[in-house]
Amino acid sequence: MLNRLSIKTKLVFIMLTYSLLANLVVGTLGWWNSRETLVDATVQQLNTLRKAKAREIEAYFTGLEDQLWSLSQSGTVIEAAVRLDRAFRQLQTEQIPDNWRSELKTYYTAQFLPKLFETLPGDADYELYRPSGQAAEYLQYHYIVANPEDEESRLLLPQAADESEYSELHASFHPYFSNVLKRFAFEDIKLVGLTSGDVVYSVAKKVDFGNYLLPGPFARSSLAAAFKTIRDNPDRGTSLYVDFDLYRPDYGHPAAFVAAPIFNGSHPVAVIVLQLSTEAINQIMTSGQNWEDIGLGKSGETFLVGTDQLMRSDSRLLIEDPTGFLAAIQQTGLPERNIGLIQRSLSSVLYQNIDTSTVQAALNGQQGYAFVDNYYGVAVISSYQPIQGAGSRWALLAEIREAEALQPFYTLQNRLLVLSVLLEIVFAFSAIWIANWLVRPIDKLVSSARIVDAGDLNAELQPSSQDEIGELTKSLAGIVSDLRGYQHDLEARNHELERLSLTILPTLFVPSVHKGVTQFTENSQQVTILLATVQGVESLTSDSDQEQFPLIFNELASQLDDHERQDDIEKF
Repeated sequence: MLNRLSIKTKLVFIMLTYSLLANLVVGTLGWWNSRETLVDATVQQLNTLRKAKAREIEAYFTGLEDQLWSLSQSGTVIEAAVRLDRAFRQLQTEQIPDNWRSELKTYYTAQFLPKLFETLPGDADYELYRPSGQAAEYLQYHYIVANPEDEESRLLLPQAADESEYSELHASFHPYFSNVLKRFAFEDIKLVGLTSGDVVYSVAKKVDFGNYLLPGPFARSSLAAAFKTIRDNPDRGTSLYVDFDLYRPDYGHPAAFVAAPIFNGSHPVAVIVLQLSTEAINQIMTSGQNWEDIGLGKSGETFLVGTDQLMRSDSRLLIEDPTGFLAAIQQTGLPERNIGLIQRSLSSVLYQNIDTSTVQAALNGQQGYAFVDNYYGVAVISSYQPIQGAGSRWALLAEIREAEALQPFYTLQNRLLVLSVLLEIVFAFSAIWIANWLVRPIDKLVSSARIVDAGDLNAELQPSSQDEIGELTKSLAGIVSDLRGYQHDLEARNHELERLSLTILPTLFVPSVHKGVTQFTENSQQVTILLATVQGVESLTSDSDQEQFPLIFNELASQLDDHERQDDIEKF
């Protein structure tokens, strides 16, 4: 097929093909290198943020241990644990009026239990949750039911309106514990009698206040598990973390605990328990909701996942766009109950399941990065590592949407595509111009060759360059010049041949001979052949008559020529 194309077309085709291939190779390499460079930069940034958050979380839990150790060694705390425990036991003999019990039941059935079972499944059975013991009833009545402050401000009450020794001690120690709680952002601080298992003091005054932990209505709670572990192993200076779980006394909200024994001298007398909420961890993981300020753009986030594959910090999308988050997770197959809990609590902690490959890898002790679909089905770049949090291994992840992270690359890709098209157009025009420039001498040479081929040897062949085409033009000009010489010689010989033919042959036969006819006949009405024989020539050639012979012969020839002209005789 290419053999049918002109040289100019072939040149244009070849140049465009090579320019397209070069453009494709260079563009592909540039595309790949720019993408890899951008991915590397994004991953580096995510890794840096991930490691920074890991240090912050580890520092947070290390700080908790230090604070817990300081509190457990504080003389004020030791004194409060001993004296409040003693005063608490005195309340076990108090007579509880029926109206107090009635108001307690009303509080549980009308306020606490309905709100609790908005979050957790189960039956709102008061008998399962009623205060365990007279001291619990007494304290819950005075500090919860009869508290003039609302539920969120109960800790503002320093002393109940009774005259018990407990309330006097409470008024003495409560400001100290309240200040510690506010300063370090704990959810609650609890003192539990080591031998009795009673929650003898609580800053926040939830329904676990005053209750038995073992046994009791919250015997299967994470608080009870923390207390039991410390009670069974009350070593000085030890502490225990219990990971986040849904804590019923706090309406099923997520709560974690860190506990340590309190020693009075050499004897363990109580357990101090710090209740942790998700707020402090969320503050760390969201950087105070200033994601863009730390380089996470419009969609990036850092978050934690526990060994149960449930979140330990809130989702950025849930914080910024609850409606969009709920719509997204409905497409992921998350159970409707979990979606409802997230919608009511506006928190994804312990409700949002994440089982991506990066979470699994981090929980298995690995670290790195990968391109995955996140927990609400969007493609992200995910950087991951394990950390030690709340007594168990957590996965810490820093993620950003792939579309946002690679947006500069996609913009560059579109620009490269447009530039490539424009370059190809420029290359096309350039190829046509170059082909015309290169082929122009060839076209002139071909035109001259056609003129020569038509028999005109006067065609002008002047080389216009010093390259191969110029050399070819010179060679062809030499050939044409030689042909002119041959033609001139041929014409001269033809002229001489014609002259000789006219001398030898009859005029009638000469044109036929020139046409190459070797055998021919001509019709004529009358032909006379005259044969003249000259005799006696030998005698004229004797020595005595040699001078007369040419004169006689010439005279004879002259007479014959005269007869030829007069009588239309052709001699041959």
